[in-house]
Amino acid sequence: MRRSFLVVAALMLLSVVVPGFARADASIGYCVQVMETGQATCFDTEHELTAFQEEAALQPLVTMFRDANYVGAGGYRNYVSAYGRDACDSSKSTREASSGNLELQRFNTGQIMNDQISSFVIRSRTFCEVSIYENAGFQSAIVGRTTQSCPHLDRCIYSGIFAVSFNDVVSSFGVS
Repeated sequence: MRRSFLVVAALMLLSVVVPGFARADASIGYCVQVMETGQATCFDTEHELTAFQEEAALQPLVTMFRDANYVGAGGYRNYVSAYGRDACDSSKSTREASSGNLELQRFNTGQIMNDQISSFVIRSRTFCEVSIYENAGFQSAIVGRTTQSCPHLDRCIYSGIFAVSFNDVVSSFGVS
């Protein structure tokens, strides 16, 4: 509870001390998104984003990338917990984070995320599981689940013993 209060206080302090630091337009730029609420805060530079995260003691639980092998040049987006948690806990939330419609979200480059994710990183020691779906609204014939970072969505999601390609087909995801 105390940590949640500190994160909220840090966020309020940033908005008071550094007016205009964050952009009002959350559609493009370097963004961090609160997974539980979907609220995004975006900045013009990666340096501003990093400074914001450090000041607010925010650590991304998951980072989604447009390109394979965690290459950020094509675009990326960080997702953090609104509760100030630095790890997932499925006993507290079955969807610590989620995006039910990636058509409504954008990478830092401005490109819509729907059907464009090729890799993602789950920050170490967060105990998070990422579930990915081909369709919006958490719908899919095969649900991809993993507790490991994925350098290329062609090769790291399995259904039984067979690899299933989710490269550039993800339309929604959940983190628990």
